[in-house]
Amino acid sequence: MNRPPLLIFVGALVLLACGGCRPVAYEPSTQTEAQKTYSRTKWYFARQLAFSKIVPEPGAPAADDNRSQAFFELASGTRITYTEFLPGGGIKAFHGLGRLESLPELAGPIYRVHSSYAPGNPEKVVVVGFCGKRKFRVEAQGTVEQRALQDAVSVATNALSSLRHQARNP
Repeated sequence: MNRPPLLIFVGALVLLACGGCRPVAYEPSTQTEAQKTYSRTKWYFARQLAFSKIVPEPGAPAADDNRSQAFFELASGTRITYTEFLPGGGIKAFHGLGRLESLPELAGPIYRVHSSYAPGNPEKVVVVGFCGKRKFRVEAQGTVEQRALQDAVSVATNALSSLRHQARNP
């Protein structure tokens, strides 16, 4: 029997079993787990990793040198604010506020945020997602709530895909 291919195969199985090839360290698998992570973790603004790859259609990014938030307007007229966060402490760290709601059409750790403490604009939609230790937030505002939600979900889905890809290929 040829031992080197067998050793390579066994080594690959061990790596997979130990999580060596998993793209992310942690993603909440249920809405309840996501809610606990969202509300109990102190989050602080982090430098964006996914923004350059998440814009789903041509838009005009705002001229801003802010590395923790991106502001742009999609061709549909929806204005987007995209932000990434990491867990941490300090004065500028804060807990996520609001109730997370599952989006049935999504299979990833992406949720809509409902906040009773700040009703705000009815055409404004907030979506959060989780990838590894990172949380991202997409705030979308347009003239029609349903269109803003579709745009927010599109950006969030692209952000999750981009962050997972970067976790696999650092």
